[in-house]
This record gives sequence, structure tokens and C-alpha cells, in this order.
Amino acid sequence: MTGGWFDAVVFDLDGTLIDTETSYRRAFFATAAAFALPVPPGFYATLLGVATPDRAALLRQAFGADFPVAEFLAAYYAHRAAIMPAGPSLCPGAVELLHALPQPKAIATSASRRTALRHLAATRLAGHFAHVVTRDDVPRGKPAPDSFLRAAALLGARPQRCLAVEDSPTGVAAACAAGLQVLMVAADPPAEARRRCLAVVPDLHAGREVLCAPAIPAA
Repeated sequence: MTGGWFDAVVFDLDGTLIDTETSYRRAFFATAAAFALPVPPGFYATLLGVATPDRAALLRQAFGADFPVAEFLAAYYAHRAAIMPAGPSLCPGAVELLHALPQPKAIATSASRRTALRHLAATRLAGHFAHVVTRDDVPRGKPAPDSFLRAAALLGARPQRCLAVEDSPTGVAAACAAGLQVLMVAADPPAEARRRCLAVVPDLHAGREVLCAPAIPAA
């Protein structure tokens, strides 16, 4: 049976199943331009997988203790609302992978519950998941393990018998801290994230091939 070594699957949402990250990135850099903010190379990558409210510390660390975080985030939300399409598109291979995996599934996302449920409904993915764990449901967001631990508990599975599907180093760190095995969907992940993963694939089509293979190759 496909993926017979694991009992449940926990998916990240943004950037893994739905292509929201393209709009989020545009909104962030539009906001940075409006604030005349020089963004250091690679800085945006450190924000991936981190809930927007939790980005305050990273912004202050990069731009100084006096950086107007509240104003910046408010402007970011406004840009994001203007840029974001009414129905985000699915990442390639999302539906095919969901249909290929018979195990019970949950979402573990850094998005708010309101946003996550809206996106799941708009993309018609909600019916694939028994549970949705958002940043509103746990004390700590990613890279803390809380969301993955809660998702595994809701699915009635030991974390060590769960597979996580993630696209960001932050998400990989959270899943590994919770004890899950990780399939990472990324074109060129940092070496540290790659070492932590069971496998790294460029898209979910390739992920389905890996999980349907007789043996799972090392990352």
C-alpha cells in the first residue's frame, strides 16, 4: 500500500498545497518599497512558515528596535488583500497526491483559522482533511512543534508514524521537533533543512512518485 510505513499525513497549507506565497512575497516587497526599506538578501526566506504576528521579532532584529512593526504589518495586510486573488490556485500535483494517500490527513498551518478555512473552501480541499490546526489553536507557532503535535494527536497517531509535507525550513524544523518524518517540497532548500528530511522534491507530482515508490530514497 502507498506509504504503508506511516499512519497519517500532516500537510502545511501555504506554499505546499496552495500557491499563496507568490502573492505574499509580492505584498511584502511592495510594503518594503513603500517604507523605503532595504531588504537584505535572503531575509524574506527566514519569514516563510512564520505566522505574520510572529514576524515582529524578526523584523526588529533585522531593522532595529525602533522599526515601526505595527505600521509595517498593517500595510502588508493591506497590500496582501489587494494582491491576493479571490481563490488562490493549487500547487501542481496537490489533488493527485491527496487522492493517492489513503491515510487520514490534517493541516498544520501558520495561517489564522479564518484564513485557512477560507482558502480550503475556495480551493475545495477541505473535504480531504479530518482536522485543521492553525496558529489560533496552539500556544506557539512554527518552528515550535505544537501544531504538528496537536495534528498528530487529533489524528490518533504517534508522531513517529506520521508524515509531514512542508515547503519551508521553518516548517521542517517544526515537524522534526515534533518527531514526524518530513517530505519537503522545495527547489533548492538550505542544506540544514535537506538533511532533516526523508526526501526533498521539486513539486507534489514528484512527491507522489516518491511516496508511491516501493522504497523511499534518502534526501
